[in-house]
Amino acid sequence: MCRIPFALRSFSWSLVLVAASLFVLHATPLQATPLQANPVNTATSNAVGASSMASPASLNDASDARSYVARAYCLETGELFYTEHHLERWEDGQHLGSEVQYRNPEGEVIAEKSISYTSGGPTPTFEMQDLRDGYREGAEVGPKSVRLYGRNTDGERKESKLRLPRGAVIDAGFHYFIQQEWDALAKGKTRKLDFAIPIRGEFFSFRVRPTGQVKGSDGRQLLKMRFELANPLLRFLADPIQLTYDVERRRLRVYEGRSNIRDDDGKIYTTRIVFAYPDEAGEVLTPQSQPAG
Repeated sequence: MCRIPFALRSFSWSLVLVAASLFVLHATPLQATPLQANPVNTATSNAVGASSMASPASLNDASDARSYVARAYCLETGELFYTEHHLERWEDGQHLGSEVQYRNPEGEVIAEKSISYTSGGPTPTFEMQDLRDGYREGAEVGPKSVRLYGRNTDGERKESKLRLPRGAVIDAGFHYFIQQEWDALAKGKTRKLDFAIPIRGEFFSFRVRPTGQVKGSDGRQLLKMRFELANPLLRFLADPIQLTYDVERRRLRVYEGRSNIRDDDGKIYTTRIVFAYPDEAGEVLTPQSQPAG
C-alpha cells in the first residue's frame, strides 16, 4: 500500500512515541511554550536529504553551489509521486546550507525545506513547510540547546526548548552522522543516535544497523542499512527505513520507507526514493531496479 491514511499513521506513531518516552527520552526540557507565529530565520537554507549526498572528495571542492534531484516512486507500483530538487551552498569546502523544493509530477512546488549547517553537521537548524495544508516543522539550534517546533494540518502548534543530548541528530544532519560513523558501519557495527522529532518536541533513541553489502546492477558496491527505533519492544509498532549507500562515494542511492510528504488527500506516501547526481549521468536507477544480492 503506497498511500497510508494520515490518521492511521499518526495513531501508530503516537503509540510509538508515547511508549518511547518511557524508555528512551534523553533530552532535558528547559521550557515548553506555545509556538510563536514568526518562522525561524534560516538565512542559509534547508533540507532532509539536502546534505545527504556530498561525497567525501567533494568536501574539498570550493564550488559555490551544487544540485541534484531525487525521485520518489510508489514502493509497489513505480508510480511517480513527487521529485526533490536539492541545492547546496558551499564556501571554501564547507557546506553552509541547502534548499529543497518538493514538486508534484506536474512540476508544481508543494513543499519547501531549508537548512543551515552553521550549528554543526549532525545538528543543523532547519525548517520545512507544506504549501498545501500549512504543516510546518523545524529546529533552531543554539550552542547547548535547541528549539523544536511544529504545526499540524489541523492547526495544533507545539514548541519546546531542550538541552541538546549527547549524540543528537537533527533532520538532514543524519547524513553527517553517517559520515562520522562510516568506518564502524562498513564493518557491520550498529550505531545509536538521539533523533529529533520536532512535531513532538522531543528526541528519541534510534539505531542504524547495517544489513550487508551487495553488488549493484551498475557494478558498484553498496552498503544496506536499517534506520529504526532502538528499543526492541517498539520496533514492532513502526516500520524501519531501508537505506542503500554507495560504498565508494559514501552517499545515499536509495531510500525506502515512509515519506515526510503526503498526497493531496493527506495520505502518507510509502516510497522508494532514488537519488541522481550530476557526476553520474547515465547511471540513474529506475524505480523498480533493485541492487543485486
